[in-house]
Amino acid sequence: MKLRLYQLQYAVTHEEHIALQDETLALKDISAKRIAASLTKEFDIGDQAVPHIGETVEDGYWPADEHEQEVLSVCFNYADSVCTVGLKPFIMEIDSPLHNDLEHIATLHGWTCLAF
Repeated sequence: MKLRLYQLQYAVTHEEHIALQDETLALKDISAKRIAASLTKEFDIGDQAVPHIGETVEDGYWPADEHEQEVLSVCFNYADSVCTVGLKPFIMEIDSPLHNDLEHIATLHGWTCLAF
């Protein structure tokens, strides 16, 4: 079976980033225009366990202080033998090093990046 990780990447202002961290602003209140990219990464996992909703996934792509990303959804497609795992959206600040070089950094870590 293949495991496909999927995550939206948001680029927000410094003020919005702080408000999201403080939970005075909810992600649903951020415009879809702030979506900078959609990332996917695929692994052949054989018969290994797949993550469950609420668990976390680690990858070198994410900064050290946010290296664990929460699983929000799990969808099995038995016909194609693929399990798609939706991760909590990743929030970065506009013009941060990660934002400015998002596609390059994602590719270095094995992710496919669809920039918007």
